[in-house]
Amino acid sequence: MELPDYLEKSGLTPIFHPWKLHLAPSDPYPGQELEPQGPILITENPDNSDESEWEVLEVVDCRKTKRFGIQYKATFVGNWDEWNSNPPWQPWSDFKHSEDKILEFHRLYLDKPAPPDYFLEHTLEGLHDSPLEGGSVRD
Repeated sequence: MELPDYLEKSGLTPIFHPWKLHLAPSDPYPGQELEPQGPILITENPDNSDESEWEVLEVVDCRKTKRFGIQYKATFVGNWDEWNSNPPWQPWSDFKHSEDKILEFHRLYLDKPAPPDYFLEHTLEGLHDSPLEGGSVRD
């Protein structure tokens, strides 16, 4: 990056701390692209409160910590380039409606911590309830 002479003479340097650097937004002007898909409201909570939930595109990592237990990093469907470029760790309970994505991740990465029992129990319940032999196929 070249700076104008008057800025260099004032002592400014073209050095940035890494935490200041991030991907440029893919839509710098309003109306050029569609806005990200809004969350899907889930009302299956015991207290009937609404929770926002986005569709998971892919689970990209998993870890187990003493303090928080199993956590996942995931990318989401929609125009979430900045989020998807460096997704944060989230508790496994945020992915209760994405059993297929969680189980697919664990099928591909056997060296990662095992999924929480919730996902395994839910899968077994689905197999018993399915009219098809061998389980059900989800989109």
